[in-house]
Amino acid sequence: MPFLYFREDGDFFVATQWIDKKFADQYLSEAQVIDKILDEVLDEALANLENYEQNHKQYNGKKAFFREYSVGKALVESRILNHDFIIGESVPERPPEILYDGGDLEIHGGESLENIRNKGKKVGFFTALGEKANLGASFIGDSYQPQRWEKLRTSSKKNRGKKRARGKQDSYARAMYLAEQNLEESLLTFGGNVDLVNSFYERSLFSLKLRTSVAKFYKNLSEEKKQMLYSRKYRREMDKDLKKIFPSSGPGSAKGPGGYEQKILDETIQELWKSYLDIE
Repeated sequence: MPFLYFREDGDFFVATQWIDKKFADQYLSEAQVIDKILDEVLDEALANLENYEQNHKQYNGKKAFFREYSVGKALVESRILNHDFIIGESVPERPPEILYDGGDLEIHGGESLENIRNKGKKVGFFTALGEKANLGASFIGDSYQPQRWEKLRTSSKKNRGKKRARGKQDSYARAMYLAEQNLEESLLTFGGNVDLVNSFYERSLFSLKLRTSVAKFYKNLSEEKKQMLYSRKYRREMDKDLKKIFPSSGPGSAKGPGGYEQKILDETIQELWKSYLDIE
């Protein structure tokens, strides 16, 4: 899926892994199609956020969580990751596009930038989407409108929409992950705390079934106990315990949580974390 990466200076380039044409900008027509869909996704995300702001009782204390969930919900419902331009055509010349940044290459400097502009590679889709939202950029329109999707981005400007060190991603990369659960279940899993989302995500605990089990663990706890076990002091240790059982590499990594029945995962979480229930 060729897509557009917009730059602060008003320029843009086409990012793609497709190689059946000499230069990336020869896929501009495909990238325009995707950009129009992303305009609609971000507009829908903004409508989601405004709905939560007006109607959800937990919004005021968890604004960052609702912001990310709003974007994730719009992405999931758009089914953009199933678009023919992103899944490719099952031929070497048109492989699936990169969703996530895979390294720490700096795209805003000299030779590296020109190499990427010509070949259109190495920029993750979610990073490009983050920068699009930052700038209020659209191929349709003569100028950037920074206020257009401003509410969908963190107020911190550090590294927004920029490539990161290996393993670090734009917040939009985890937004879709967050919205794989319905809103209430996702709130139970993470307590409405984006730091907990990020911790889980960066530990490669990607299984939806595992997150469902976490939500079940919290569901019947008292509000006081929930808040205690959502705190960084305890949840960090709880997640470390979980990672020991489901490592992403090495011994024990061959069968991830997705390979277990839901009932087994539910029981595993309950047994693993039961000691935390006794903490006063």
